[in-house]
Amino acid sequence: MPPEGYEPFLATVLENPDDDAPRLVYADWLEERGDSRGDFIRVQCELARLDEDDPRAENLRDRENKLLLTHGETWRAEIPEWARAGCEFRRGFIERVSIWQRDSLLQLAALPKRAPVRSLKLHDVAHAMLPLRRSCALKFATELCFLDERLQYEDLRELLLETPEDEFELALNGAFEVWQEQQEPVATQSEYASELNRLRSLTFLGAALLDGGAARIALAAGLVNLQRLELVRCQMSAYGMRQLFLRENLPSLKVLDLSENNLGDAGAWELARSQVRHALTHLALRDAHLTNQGAHHLAESRILENLQFLDLSQNSIGDDGAKAIARGLTSLRRLVFHDNHITNSGLLALKERFGKGLKV
Repeated sequence: MPPEGYEPFLATVLENPDDDAPRLVYADWLEERGDSRGDFIRVQCELARLDEDDPRAENLRDRENKLLLTHGETWRAEIPEWARAGCEFRRGFIERVSIWQRDSLLQLAALPKRAPVRSLKLHDVAHAMLPLRRSCALKFATELCFLDERLQYEDLRELLLETPEDEFELALNGAFEVWQEQQEPVATQSEYASELNRLRSLTFLGAALLDGGAARIALAAGLVNLQRLELVRCQMSAYGMRQLFLRENLPSLKVLDLSENNLGDAGAWELARSQVRHALTHLALRDAHLTNQGAHHLAESRILENLQFLDLSQNSIGDDGAKAIARGLTSLRRLVFHDNHITNSGLLALKERFGKGLKV
């Protein structure tokens, strides 16, 4: 337990989860009382502000790891036991929790009272999206990461309900027994909208969302504040990318990961010509079946003008595509390019352009 009198400091942190200032005030108070948690908060807050390759980061990570090894078990005891396995600290507090069994959805209300939890990793939620929406998850979580490979398009559709009428339509289409469990609608129309508006990050890993999933995401007007979208190994093609990029409902999107989908060069072309992707700063297309042609589409894009990080690893790009990337995308600072088909000629061009920002 923290020293006596900690409650007002923690309450301020919980009320202002995005702000470092209350955390650092709490850190000062803890350090004055000889509590190592203060140092841990300060270290993680500083790490969160640094770039990955900042030379100061290594020493800070060493301190972070030592403090976690010594005190981590005690600090994890601040949240319920069912939520401790796989939980993660950010800026000194537990902010990410893994939900291993769907029964835990009923206990989520306890989390935001104990720690500024913002991120949920969900492992057992196939066919349980309506219970997820009925839980309090979207009243405090800004990041949802789905790691259940049994998920399909219908699960995504249920997750992105935007009005109570949407849920009623699902009931009429075969989910009546689920609907019947609760006599009252889950929320008013404004509450539905505000729940989706709260999301900043949405990740699916290995779900069979197909191209229809990309289209459904693009149609979700409630995702207006989404900054990170990861659709990894979700069985999407270039057609799905066309659906995703033709819409303007993701204006805040900065990080996009479409790795391990069969996008091909046509998918790269759809992305490169999209008129609504100017805000992207990070793009991952690992193992997306790209060749030199796809690399040229990206390199010559006038849309990806703000791109700073690009992962093109595990594709079939040769020297010609590597040189095109080296010439284009003027804002690009970091490139991941291992497991492609380049020779020393292509490698030299990339090294001259990116220097330490190149990983091959």
